[in-house]
Amino acid sequence: MVDDIGRDFRFDQTNAVQRSMRLLAGTRPMAWLFARVLHHLDGPVLRRSRGRRSVTSALTGLPIVELRACSKIT
Repeated sequence: MVDDIGRDFRFDQTNAVQRSMRLLAGTRPMAWLFARVLHHLDGPVLRRSRGRRSVTSALTGLPIVELRACSKIT
């Protein structure tokens, strides 16, 4: 199963924009920028697409996981 998942997200199977975004995100200044900007863009896109699309996933070609905290006050 792990081999099946890893095969879908190979570096060479993405387009040029996604490969360049991955390389840029590996640098310290761009990682700092992406960490502070992309999650602000993802929120509206996730809401508008009902959780199906995100800016981060479109730019990198990698899947993302959105975690939501649901708490009950007892």
